[in-house]
Amino acid sequence: MASRRGFLLAGIYGIVAASLPLAISMLKPKKLKSAPVVSRPAQLFTAQLASAPFPYDGPTPDGNRPFFDARDPKTRQRAHTTGDGTVLSEDPHYTDDRVLFHLPANFDPAQPIEILVFFHGHGSEIERSVAGDFDLPKQIDQSKRNMVLIAPQLAREAPDSSPGKLGQPDGLKNLLDEAARVLAERSGAKEEAFAKAPVVLSAFSGGYRAAAFALARGGADERIKGVLLLDAVYGDVKHFAAWIVARWQDGFFVSLYGPSTQKWHDELRASLAQRQRRPQGWIPARIRPGSHALVSVPTEHNALPKDGPPASPLLVMLRRIRLTG
Repeated sequence: MASRRGFLLAGIYGIVAASLPLAISMLKPKKLKSAPVVSRPAQLFTAQLASAPFPYDGPTPDGNRPFFDARDPKTRQRAHTTGDGTVLSEDPHYTDDRVLFHLPANFDPAQPIEILVFFHGHGSEIERSVAGDFDLPKQIDQSKRNMVLIAPQLAREAPDSSPGKLGQPDGLKNLLDEAARVLAERSGAKEEAFAKAPVVLSAFSGGYRAAAFALARGGADERIKGVLLLDAVYGDVKHFAAWIVARWQDGFFVSLYGPSTQKWHDELRASLAQRQRRPQGWIPARIRPGSHALVSVPTEHNALPKDGPPASPLLVMLRRIRLTG
C-alpha cells in the first residue's frame, strides 16, 4: 500500500514539475512590440493668400505718394517707380499673391513648432529662387528643427525691394494669421499651434525692406525671437537699430555682410554704439536671446547665401539657434 502511495505521489510531482516551466512562462509579461516610426514626407507647396504682399494698392511705406504713381509707356497699365527711378508695370511684377510653404520631413504636429519667414531679393520668383537656387527647404530639413517655412512672393522678377502690404501696420501679423490656417489644413496640427509659434525672420539682399518694416510695424513683435540676415541691409537702418536695442536681452540678431552692404552695416554699428550696444563680429556658437552679431565676410553678394563663410550659412545658424536661454 505504501509503495503504491509513493508511486502516485511521484507521478503527481512529475506532472507538476513538467508543468512549472509552462506556468512560469505564462506569468512572464509579454514583450510588447515597439510602435512603428511614422515617416512623414516633406511638403512643399504654394498658396494664394489675401495677406500676401501683392497685389497692393495703397501708399508707399513712408506714405508720401501712391504706390502706383506712373504708367507703363508701352502698355499704359499702372506702374510703380522704384527708388532708382525704374518704372515697373503692375503686371507681372505686382500681381502675384502666392506664398511658398515648406513642412519638413518628419514634421511632428505634437511637438513645439517654429516658423522661419524668409524674404527673397531682387529678380526672384519664389519657387525658382527660394526652393531652387537657395534650396531653403533642404536646409530646414537638414537642421532637424520642427520648423516650417513661409516665404511670400515680393515684387516678382523685379529690381525692387517694395514690401507691399508688409509695409503697412500689422502686415506681418495678417500674413502669419492666414498662413496658420493653411498650415493647419496641410499638417494635421492645430491652427492655434501655428498662430502662437515663435518666429525667426530672415532675408537676403532686397528682402531687407520687408524685414525692416515687419520689425517696425508688422504687429507680431512678441512672436519674433530673432533675425538672420544674408547681405540684407541696404537701408532702413533706423528700423533695424531700434529693434536690436529694444530686444537686446530677449532677441537675437545676426547679419552676415559682404562689401556691397559694408556702408549700411557701418552705419548700423555706429548707431548701436551711440546707444552703448556693441554687437560681436563673429557668428556665436550658440545663437540665443541676447546674441547680436554683425559679421563681415569677403564674399561676393550673390554667392554669400551659399558660400558664407561658413558654407550654407543659414543652415549653420539654424542649427545653432536656441530660442530660449
